[in-house]
Amino acid sequence: MGRTARSSSPPCLYQVLWAVSVMGLSASRPPLCQQESIRLLDTFIKKMGNSSSIGPLYTPEDIMVCYANNLDCFYLEVQVIQEEQEEPSKIFSQLLRRLEQLKRKLQRTGQISRCATCPPCQAHPEKPVMAFLRRLLELFQWSCSTGGAHLEDVCPSPGPGNSTLIPHTTPSSPKSAVKDHQV
Repeated sequence: MGRTARSSSPPCLYQVLWAVSVMGLSASRPPLCQQESIRLLDTFIKKMGNSSSIGPLYTPEDIMVCYANNLDCFYLEVQVIQEEQEEPSKIFSQLLRRLEQLKRKLQRTGQISRCATCPPCQAHPEKPVMAFLRRLLELFQWSCSTGGAHLEDVCPSPGPGNSTLIPHTTPSSPKSAVKDHQV
């Protein structure tokens, strides 16, 4: 005899997965992916254009090395933007909150820690605010594209002029390598 479909049968797994992914709740999204931060930052960059009264900001150049230290630097500089902005912006408050959440998540999971051989924030070149924001956007996009797979502790090896990268194996102090920010 032929099979008859039951009206109370559970939905097919593929239908459930499709529905979840359509709703934007896909389990495949990397846990460190800051999609909302990407949208916020992208919207702000487009809205702001090149008009800014904010001075240059310390901007990490290589976002794939010294990840935890770079997050600290971006956090400090977003605080500077928030303080120097003529009109208060919710975007920067939200960015600060999301950066803080990302830092806590990474520290809690032990996925990354600070490297003693990474330069302090003030050692990075100063760039215009738009270049800084674009670099921060790249950091968020890179985190999403890798899914956190390449966030292992990669630190520059000590020594002048040596750009060799070494894996960081011992956890460092939770204190920030960057304490004071002077503009």
